[in-house]
Amino acid sequence: MKTLPISPYGISTKRLLNDLICLNTKTRHGGFSLVELLIAMTLGLILIAGMVAVFAGNKRSSELNAAMADIQENARFALDSMASDIRMSGFQGCIDLNRGRPMLLSNELPTTDYHSTAAAASIIVADEQWDPKPPLSFNPSNHNAIVGSHALTLQFGSSATFPLKQEVQVDSRPDRTGPIVVNTTPGISSEEFTLRTDDYAIISNCTGADIFKVTSVDTTANTATVGHSASANTSGSLSFDFGVNDGTKFMRFESNVYYVGDTGLRNTDGDIVSALYRQALPYGDPTLNPPTE
Repeated sequence: MKTLPISPYGISTKRLLNDLICLNTKTRHGGFSLVELLIAMTLGLILIAGMVAVFAGNKRSSELNAAMADIQENARFALDSMASDIRMSGFQGCIDLNRGRPMLLSNELPTTDYHSTAAAASIIVADEQWDPKPPLSFNPSNHNAIVGSHALTLQFGSSATFPLKQEVQVDSRPDRTGPIVVNTTPGISSEEFTLRTDDYAIISNCTGADIFKVTSVDTTANTATVGHSASANTSGSLSFDFGVNDGTKFMRFESNVYYVGDTGLRNTDGDIVSALYRQALPYGDPTLNPPTE
């Protein structure tokens, strides 16, 4: 057998060659080259960009779904409100509107014929021009209704009805000019008694009904005394003898106008942003009593 020469450092040439080969191998596999590193970074950036794009898409989709849910919720609320008012239109207590029309005791009422205006529709044919005209005292110039859209007027007695505590009387004798004494005991009606002076009210039994303007309201424990003097009505006298045992009910008179109006906002394309509005009584002052969007 041939023996390899010994290096000057006392190490055999074979061992030295093996150590150099191992060192060279470790050097080749100890890290990435510059090209490999650039490729890895590029692939990582592509993956990150894809993840960001997916996240952004999911976020936009989530925001769109939330916006659509809000729109649907608002639409359901609006339609429920309108449907409730439509069902109530013409309500005046136990007497049907087709069997007995109420006496209109106030000249300032938003109607001169409750039977024909209990449910009425109009079309906005031009700026501030409705056909047929809106209710009395409703000023179209205070409402930016969209031309070509429709409006709906609904008039009715509130579902919150209150019984009388005593018949309409003066000095313990029946008198149609006497105050209306209403029982406001909590729980006796679906809502609390909230009528104030200058509101409109209905008093009715199964024989007839009157719509008038309230001229005074005095409240004590479980009782409200309502005045209906001639100072705000054509007559301070009611049209019927209203008592406790004849089914008499007292309620607020409501007149709501629904229309599509300009909100004053614009979308990103510059188009008008419109909304459904409801204007309740009193109509006259859009600052103190603005329409509800």
